[in-house]
Amino acid sequence: MKNKNKKSIKLIIFLVLGVIIIGLVCLAIYLIKDSSYFKVKDVIIKLEEARFDLDYLRGKNIFDVDLIEIKNKLISKYPQFNQIKIIRHLPDTIVVDLAKRMPIAQLKYEGYYLIDKEGMIISRSNPVSYENLPIVVGLENKPSKPKAGKIYNLREMRLV
Repeated sequence: MKNKNKKSIKLIIFLVLGVIIIGLVCLAIYLIKDSSYFKVKDVIIKLEEARFDLDYLRGKNIFDVDLIEIKNKLISKYPQFNQIKIIRHLPDTIVVDLAKRMPIAQLKYEGYYLIDKEGMIISRSNPVSYENLPIVVGLENKPSKPKAGKIYNLREMRLV
């Protein structure tokens, strides 16, 4: 009889402690999510020439900010940048670290386009501004027109 009582008391204590621990964890999550301490106050972009409008992040809880989604949006909207890293600096700062794609040649196809070592079309270009870069020609009969942000894996471009 004493063993049953001891087991029952241990079980009750275990359950009560479990409920208390779960309650404390839920309270901590609630306080972190609602606390102004973890609201984004600063968005720092480490490359001065990058002009992104990320002010909409200010005031959001830093843990609610989807870093992967932001990175994917920046990559698709600004193909001239690569190696984009978005980092949370607790308690209230988001840092965007990135590098600019370096053109290695110009592609001539109904105008001029800068391309990088991966075959990525960076942007339209002015051939005079980049006269030191080689010009890839002979692609006018290819089916698709160049588009910034798209990687072209053509034999002619691999030679560059």
